[in-house]
Amino acid sequence: GINAEYGKQWYQRRVREAVVSTQSTGEGVLLGKGFELRIFPEVVFSLLVAMTVAGTVHRVSITCCLVFSVIILYFMNAISARTYASHSSAADQPIKTEKKRRK
Repeated sequence: GINAEYGKQWYQRRVREAVVSTQSTGEGVLLGKGFELRIFPEVVFSLLVAMTVAGTVHRVSITCCLVFSVIILYFMNAISARTYASHSSAADQPIKTEKKRRK
């Protein structure tokens, strides 16, 4: 029923979070704090693990896991881009020079 479906979704979210968190922590320890999570291989690997776990529940869960993960990834990327976007300073702006007009 509804409780069983909620339990499946909860389990899938926790597995996805655990895999990404473990990867991110391991890379932070091994490669330094400035290392950024990239689409490949980290996100793809995490998605494959989550879809494999979802497949143990039901075949349709694999598709749901993929669709919802892509949607969540899109919105997380949009929020991250808004939050951490580099602000341009005056030094970054090109200098406009006026051409001298001949009379």
